[in-house]
This record gives sequence, structure tokens and C-alpha cells, in this order.
Amino acid sequence: MSTRVQADSESTFWRQFPRLRHRFSAADGSERSYLFPTFFESRVGMAAFFCALPRLRDVLPKALKPVSMLGERGVIVIGCYDHLRVAEMAPYREAFVLVPTVVHGKLSPPILPLAWSRLRHDVAQFFLAMPVSEPENCMRGVELWGFPKTVASIECTADDHSYRCSVNRSGRLAFELSIPTRGTPLAVRERLMLVGQLDGSLVRAHSEVEAEYAVQRYPLRGLGVASRRPPELRLGGSPLGDLLRSLEVETAAFETRYAARSRSALQLPDGLLVGHALEPRRLDSPALRRGECRLELGPMGIDAFGTSYIERNPQTTGFSCE
Repeated sequence: MSTRVQADSESTFWRQFPRLRHRFSAADGSERSYLFPTFFESRVGMAAFFCALPRLRDVLPKALKPVSMLGERGVIVIGCYDHLRVAEMAPYREAFVLVPTVVHGKLSPPILPLAWSRLRHDVAQFFLAMPVSEPENCMRGVELWGFPKTVASIECTADDHSYRCSVNRSGRLAFELSIPTRGTPLAVRERLMLVGQLDGSLVRAHSEVEAEYAVQRYPLRGLGVASRRPPELRLGGSPLGDLLRSLEVETAAFETRYAARSRSALQLPDGLLVGHALEPRRLDSPALRRGECRLELGPMGIDAFGTSYIERNPQTTGFSCE
């Protein structure tokens, strides 16, 4: 892609989003101010694994129903973002373990692995774990979206063949994963629904994503037929590793995705899960209740990427996010 075409593509993506300045008092008493949506430019790899559907139901909120595959199996997606540029923040790394779910009341018949890619944008993504490398991003995720973030040591490396991710917390391995960097090209532009838990309520937020993935699929795994060897997940002895084992996660993936460069825009929560539907409603989390939003017509292009809160407030010693 030429530099001119690349710049035009960036401009088209970033400039479509009006931005709000959100000011709030964090739990530690400090005053914070960020623009939303938050813009990310990232390298990302992820893999989808089968797991035990009954075990998966046990760890989800009752209002959410896991996507089911044939054979009483559920799906877990595990991956890692290397956020190379983040609006108003320093680069950081973020791993995730998520469950694709549907809201109760919606039909969710068992599906074949081959149908998985067509389903991704129609589900609500619920995170079981989100280790991050920086306390500032941990604080934001916990207080604003209700995501289960913790601070961990995360290593991401890539070469011509694989993208490798390793997550350690308190000196213990959570998981290691190697994802192919080559595969069938798949250009996507999708709006993903993310679900967090704030003050006992499920909340909805959206992330707009633009990326070109290299996709590898191992569909015969879902039919119990041997095929070429898929990437394998290695689990450690940390609580997260133990959780994944308790869900009987199969360590061989049935699909992987890798993007050397993706763009995304993460919005603040905009609705509560009420009964059996996600409804727009005023959110009542402390961070959002104590804050205020106003429209800011400042830079909406790539120039909107700036410095981190700590860089702008050098007197800050750091954040506690355990």
C-alpha cells in the first residue's frame, strides 16, 4: 500500500468518529480526563478453542448464553494485542480470554466451526480475563467498562511465521500461544459488542474495528477428523491457567487470526442489560456518574494520538490495579 493511500485510509477511519471529552474522579481520588472513543493502532493475534459447554455456562452471568458448537461444546477466544499507538496514552500490551455469547431470548442453535467466522460480529463478547501491561489501562478498563483487568507481564514477538504471546502474573505463567502470521487474507470492518460488569450490572459498549487478518482454519477438528497440526495453547499454573483447565479448554485451536496492523475505536458504555434485552439506559457506575462528557471538535485524525496520563501528570506515582 502506498503512503498516500495508507494516509487516506487512516483519515477515512479516524475522522468518522465525533469525540467526547470525559472527565471523572477515579477511585483513588485523582481527576482524570480522556477523549472517547479511544483510538488504537495495534498488532493482534487470536485463536478460537473448543471447551466444555456446561462448564462455560457455570462461569457466565445468567443473562448471557454461550455460543454452542455441535457436540455440547462452547468456544473460548484467547489472544493478545500489542497496542502500538493509543490516543492520549503510552503503548501497552493486552491479553484477553473472551466468550462469545448471545442474550437470553435469542435463538442460538449449535453451529459448525465453518460457520464461526460469519457469526463473530453478531455476538456479545464477554471477557473472563484481560491482563494488561500498564496500571493506567487497567484502571480505565475496570472503572469505565467493568472489564476484569489485572496487571501482568506480557511478551509479544513476531517473525515471518508466527506471533508469540506469553502472559505471566506474580512470577507464574498464565498461558503461552503461538499464532501463524500467514494465512488466507480477510479484510474486515466490523462493529463488535463488548459486555462488562459495573456495580453488579451488565453494560454494553461497542468497538469499531478495521483490519486485514491472515486466517488459518482447522474445520475438521470440529468433526473429530484429523487434519494438519493446529497451533497449541500452553497453560501455566496461575489462577488464569487453572480457570482455563477447569473449563476443559482443548489446547489445539480450530481457527486463528493475525493482523500486523489493525485500527479500532472503543466507545464508552452506552446501555445496560435489562431483563432479556440490551437497552439504552443511563449508566450508574461511580466513574461515569461522577464524570461529565462534552463534545470536543479537536483533532479527529491520526494527530489525536497523544501522550499518556502519567506523561501529562508527572506528579502521579502510579495506579493500583490488582
